[in-house]
Amino acid sequence: MVAFATTAGMGAAMIAATIGSRTVVAQVDPASHAIAYLQSQQSATDGSIPEGSSTDAVTEQYAIGAAATGYDPKVLRNGSGPSVMTYLAAHASSACASAGACGLLIQAVVAAHLNPKSFGGVNLITTLNAMYHSKTGVYGDGEAFSESLAVQGLV
Repeated sequence: MVAFATTAGMGAAMIAATIGSRTVVAQVDPASHAIAYLQSQQSATDGSIPEGSSTDAVTEQYAIGAAATGYDPKVLRNGSGPSVMTYLAAHASSACASAGACGLLIQAVVAAHLNPKSFGGVNLITTLNAMYHSKTGVYGDGEAFSESLAVQGLV
């Protein structure tokens, strides 16, 4: 392992020497560009991604996507404004009004390594489980997409 690290270090030094004085531009992966763009769209007032009636969902998706690309949603903010998770915590009750929405919020909370049983003053798991209809076996309205978000949130 040490030999590999030494060889890799020597290879990097040789590449640097061959490059000489040319300017090297670091490549940034497309996901990082997308997160940077979304961060520039994030509200400096409340931490959300303001998208009309779907602000909660888009903000949750932003948190999930950011976590998937290695960013910590707890610190994502535009300037010195509140973080995306601050926004979601402040709106936890209303964002968890339907089964699908609650499932999506749970996914964002878990992606940020926070506790869905105590988020924004709401136990999201209990709230989502209360939307289960034992007679029909569905969460909320049973619509396929909503149902899948609810199940993903519970998983």
